[in-house]
This record gives sequence, structure tokens and C-alpha cells, in this order.
Amino acid sequence: GMPDSQKMLITLTDTLTQTFLLMLRLASPFLIFGLMFNVAVGLVNKLAPQVPVFYISTPYLLLGGLLLVYFTIAAMVMQFGQYFPMIFNF
Repeated sequence: GMPDSQKMLITLTDTLTQTFLLMLRLASPFLIFGLMFNVAVGLVNKLAPQVPVFYISTPYLLLGGLLLVYFTIAAMVMQFGQYFPMIFNF
């Protein structure tokens, strides 16, 4: 017979919700780091407006993000591997 569109839509919605929550959990260290870094740079920019702080700080933002990846990639991959089968019912 015909597939049940209501069950398919519920399954799709649940899968997308769980996927979004997992990706938010994995991205949260980078979001927090970026927010804290930019707030600090904004404060420094207020204290010394004649210095182009945002241009000077960009390499440090990249370095901090790469260091964050270096120290968290193992835990992120483990967490992704743990939740992937639960989300997609493997």
C-alpha cells in the first residue's frame, strides 16, 4: 500500500531535531570561544580606538579555533560516533 506520510513526517522531524541538537552540541565550544574572543576584542577596541584591533586579532582568532579543534577533535568524533546510530536507527 501507500506509505504513511504522517509517520514519515514525524520520523523526519525527529531525525532533524536530533541532528540539529548534536551539531549544536559539537559546535558549542567554537561558538562560545568566538563570542568571548570578539567581546574581548571589542573591549580592547573601545580602550584603544586608534589601533585596528579587529585586523590584528584575526590571526589569533584562527589560531585559537585551530587549537580548539586540535584539543577537542577526539571527543567530538567519539560523541558523533556515539549519537549517529541512535539518530539514524542503525
